[in-house]
Formats: sequence, C-alpha cells, structure tokens
Amino acid sequence: MGLHYTFVDNNSLYDLKHSRLKSDKSITVKMHGLDVIFDGSNPDFVIETKQPTSEIQHYFYGNDPTKWQSNVQSFGEIWLRNIYKGIDLRLYTTENAMKYEFVVAPQVSTEQIKMRYEGADEILMENGNLKVKTSLTDIIEMKPYSFSETIVDANSRVGFSEVKSNFKINKNIVTFSFPENYDNEKTLTIDPKLIFSTYSGSTADNWGHTATYDTEGNLYAGGSTLLERGGSFPSTIGAYQLTNGGYWDVAIMKFNKDGTRLLYSTHLGGENADIPHSLIVNSKGELLIFGTTSSPNFPTTTTAFDRTFNGGSALNNNTTGQIFSQGSDIFVAKISSDGSKLVSSTFLGGSGNDGLNLYTLNYGE
Repeated sequence: MGLHYTFVDNNSLYDLKHSRLKSDKSITVKMHGLDVIFDGSNPDFVIETKQPTSEIQHYFYGNDPTKWQSNVQSFGEIWLRNIYKGIDLRLYTTENAMKYEFVVAPQVSTEQIKMRYEGADEILMENGNLKVKTSLTDIIEMKPYSFSETIVDANSRVGFSEVKSNFKINKNIVTFSFPENYDNEKTLTIDPKLIFSTYSGSTADNWGHTATYDTEGNLYAGGSTLLERGGSFPSTIGAYQLTNGGYWDVAIMKFNKDGTRLLYSTHLGGENADIPHSLIVNSKGELLIFGTTSSPNFPTTTTAFDRTFNGGSALNNNTTGQIFSQGSDIFVAKISSDGSKLVSSTFLGGSGNDGLNLYTLNYGE
C-alpha cells in the first residue's frame, strides 16, 4: 500500500497547448513520479469515504475498455482503517495543501509506521521539517504536531494534550520519534502537513494593493496578478473569472476569519492593465471594488451607468511596471458574497486618464 504523486511542468503544458509549431515538431512535457510506500502495512485495510464533492472523474487509460472507469465520485476526506494494526490513516485536503494523519489506538506501537520514498532525488531535514526533493518540485512535510485525546468528564467531552514528536530519516525510510514518553493508554494523532512548492509554479509577479473585512470577520485581499505561463494563480472552482484576461488583472481573495480557508479567489479584468485601489463590503456580504482599468473589454454589466471605455493617453508607470497602453478609466464593480457573480460593474471616466496613483509603489487606499 502507498501513495503515488505525479508532478507535471506547467510551462511545458502551456507550450503544448498554445504552441504554433508545425505538426511535425514535438514538445516534451516534463513529469516526475514519487511513491510513498507504507512498508509492512496491512493489505486488508478498509476504505471509508467522507465529504463527497461535486467533482466526477473519468479514467480511460489504455485500449482495454474493461479497465476504464466513468463517473467516479470524488471525496474531500478518505480514511484507510487499520492500515497498520490499530492505526488508521486519514487523508484530506485544505486550501493549497494536502494533509494526512495517523490515528493510533491506545496501547499500539507507533514503530509500525514506516514510509519508504521511491523516486525522490533527495530527502533531508530542515528545521524539523521533512524536505523531499524531485526534479520538478519540492515537497515540504511540516514537523508533525501530535496530540493525545481522552474523555475528561461525565459528559464525554474530549480533551487534548500535545505530544512532542519528530521525523526520523534512515536512507529513504521515514518514521516518527517521540523524545518524551507519552501516555499510550490514550489515542494518539500524528499530524504533519504537506506543502508542495515548485519551480514551475507562479512565475509571474503578484502585487498587493488593498484589503478589508466584513461583519463576520472574513478577510478580503485585493491585488494585481500578471498574466503567467501555466496559470497557477489559485482561482477557486465556481469563481466569477478563473483565468487572467490578458495582462495585469485584479485579483480578489476572500479568507475566513482565522485565515485557515480560502473562501473564494477570482480574477477580474480585460486585455490590458486592471488595478484595484479600494475595497468595502456591504450589508449583504457583497464586495465593492474601486480601481483603474486600461481594458476596453473590462467586464461591465448590462445596466451599468457607463459601458464605454473612454481611456486617455498611453502611460507607462515605471514605478510598478504596469503599462496603461489605452489610457485609463475608473471602474466600480460589485461581486456576490460567494465570488461567483459580477453583480454590477461600470466604467467611470472622461477623455483623459482617470484613477491613476503615480510614483508610489503599490499604493492602494
């Protein structure tokens, strides 16, 4: 039993999709595979799925139809029960990361857990974190946070206490160690976090300009992101605009109040430079954005006050590197509370340049 990771170079995929080379030319797509094998694991573990999602997958591998699978349900959480004797493995995702946990029953030895990495270029420790290097990406497994749990009162409330734990490396085998004795009469959870960092990720500039919050404490960040090869800016499924419109786009992200979840992330813009300057949230949870655009095709709504871009003279802002090639207009836009809909959007400007903040790097408010 094990996990298999496949990493793909986004840049080469972009070239493959958009290349204008003749058909007799070929483009190499760089990939790297990594296996994490659970040595000595129980082959008769039981799979339990939780949190079904709306995504459906189809697998048509090879030319044998009997091996094809259609309408495969996706899940946000999977448990591998009894992956080792008395030990469960929980796999689940958070924003931009995958997590796994080993849940160890009372009086069960953690020494059973042995993770063998096959296909890694190098495995090393950095500040207590596990770093797995491959030709395309580095995987960072954060130092595990481990804790034990127990029933603390007659109402069956559960209490938690931290158990100090570390990774151990022996060649390509990774295990866990516990420098201080812990009470193995209690259930133990070993909880690292996987972070994928890659050389082929977001290769473009991303700037922050403005931020605000709503009555529930959610955070809204407004910035600008440059058109990039591979499109790795983290737009969320269902967001109003998933991809960059052509040059500098407004980038809006909404986080929950403790910053642990990205609620939505969207582009907003057209073919030229689009920059946000100010954000505010109304009583309906809708986000209002005030900014500057150089895009004649900046998205406006059908009943907008002004749907015509008036522009001005071309301008190169040497401070930020943003070029307003068509001049500039002010825009005012409103996004729905879930980020899925542009509720209203209008141009506002005359025949000259409007809405510019000059000579101040990333000035927003």
